[in-house]
Amino acid sequence: MRRGPNTLAFRLFFFTSLWMVASLAVIAVMISADYRRNAEARFGELITANLYNLMGSFEPAADGQLTGAPQLGDGRYAQFNSGWYWSVHSMNTQAAPRLSPSLAGAGFPDAPRADFDENFQRIYRAADARGNPILVAEGQVFLGEGDDLYTFRVSGNLVTLNQEITDFRLRLVSLLALFGLGLVLTSYFVVRVGLRPLIAATVRLGDIREGRAESLHGRFPKEIQPLIDETNALIVSNRSILERARTQVGNLAHSLKTPLSVLQVEADKLPARRADIFREQLAQMQSQVQSYLNRAMVSARHGTITSRTKVAPALARLVRVMTKLNPELDIRARPAADETLIFAGEQQDLEEIAGNLLENAAKWAKSTVQIGVERVPGDEQGARLRLTVGDDGPGLSTDEIAVALKRGARVDTRSPGTGLGLSIVTDIVGEYGGTFELGRSGLGGLEAVVILPAA
Repeated sequence: MRRGPNTLAFRLFFFTSLWMVASLAVIAVMISADYRRNAEARFGELITANLYNLMGSFEPAADGQLTGAPQLGDGRYAQFNSGWYWSVHSMNTQAAPRLSPSLAGAGFPDAPRADFDENFQRIYRAADARGNPILVAEGQVFLGEGDDLYTFRVSGNLVTLNQEITDFRLRLVSLLALFGLGLVLTSYFVVRVGLRPLIAATVRLGDIREGRAESLHGRFPKEIQPLIDETNALIVSNRSILERARTQVGNLAHSLKTPLSVLQVEADKLPARRADIFREQLAQMQSQVQSYLNRAMVSARHGTITSRTKVAPALARLVRVMTKLNPELDIRARPAADETLIFAGEQQDLEEIAGNLLENAAKWAKSTVQIGVERVPGDEQGARLRLTVGDDGPGLSTDEIAVALKRGARVDTRSPGTGLGLSIVTDIVGEYGGTFELGRSGLGGLEAVVILPAA
């Protein structure tokens, strides 16, 4: 699964995981709060039960003293400063109070001003001598046949309750964390498996773009099969349109070639002055027509998404041809083209560029012509190729380079030619979003540098 905030997989996984984590957090808070309420209620019931046990454990004797011993069944009432205490006080007599061993003779902490209920009982929170938070249940009853009123108090240490709640929360969070981790991992694999058809479609689109396939093939889920079918139909339609455009461009070139040739022949029959004017205008017409035809053909070829050309075989073929045409020159590829380099365009366009540059270099070279190609670091438009053609000829000055790059312009009018070779290169390179520059070669002559898109 591809990573990144702009991928569908990341968004599905992120928001699904976020929802699950948030839901588990809310569940943990709700369960923890409910458990605290229930635990506090049970703790209060325990203290109240001990209070009733304490009330039933004492009776006043004839001398006014209390007799009896509570059986609370909790050893913490015998531990000093444990927070678990009980006491019995007479409200009317001078009888000595009865205290739990855990108080060690000390009294209960002062009670807050809290009202008793209809049963003369109340429950409140306080702190003992050690600062332990305690929950106290207090009740007042009459003992014996007289009107002697006694106060009974029983407490429990809230630290125990809080520790129990903390332990429960830790267990709850641990279990929910493991459960949440399982859900997140499950979500990851569900998203990955669910989006696998889209990933496969993306890979196959890459195959089409790289020229390894001509359509999206394979079986896809019903939800995306219509998209696959429409994409294949679009590819077929695009290919058909491009073929028609190529055919029409070729027909236009044929239809214009004959009238221009006729006009050229007729111009030769005119008087010298008028013939020169006709020839000049015909040359401009021929230049403009050829320029737009070239652009149309390049645009038609460049528009296809399956155009890819291996560089090394194409250049090797051109070098062989140019060597046969110029046996007196040393024409070679230095360094040899990497077999893995691929031009993101049509073979005809690559050969047109390299062929024009080699032809121009061979025209002016003394003995050596070199052609080279290499991959250069890509930019926001993708990977790039640098094609260089250099010679050991006289080269060109800066002003002459500017003239040479103009359409139909020729630096040396004595040699045959139309002056369209370099302008054709400029047009083709421009259609591919590349650059074309002329400069000084390491061999001493002219060097042409072309940057083209790489697959």
